[in-house]
Amino acid sequence: MTVDEDELRAIMGAVQRLFALWQLTDEQSAVLLGVTEKTWVRFRSGDHDGPIAADIWKRAANLLSIHASLQVLIGKPQCLKWIHRPNSAPMFAGQSALNTMIDGGLPAIERVKEYLQAELAQ
Repeated sequence: MTVDEDELRAIMGAVQRLFALWQLTDEQSAVLLGVTEKTWVRFRSGDHDGPIAADIWKRAANLLSIHASLQVLIGKPQCLKWIHRPNSAPMFAGQSALNTMIDGGLPAIERVKEYLQAELAQ
């Protein structure tokens, strides 16, 4: 996937704003994107150069989609807290969506996105 510098800045800026809204630590942010904390700090500071792995793009797109779905389903400011709260839905097994995504990586992030999209379809 070829991405120009403007696209890179846009997606990383959107993810950075999302993680700030979700009040994530650098460690949580890095794990969600599938990068090291050092790499996340470089992304955040605009210091990253070079290509971005497809896995990171998938994670970023899914996380932004999760936020968009939450805004429709719950609205602000509640949607900003949802990922931190324990969830009784079977797929979460009492964990928060954040912990589920951190523990399960990209497959779990995709499942959370699909879960929310199914909720929107009801």
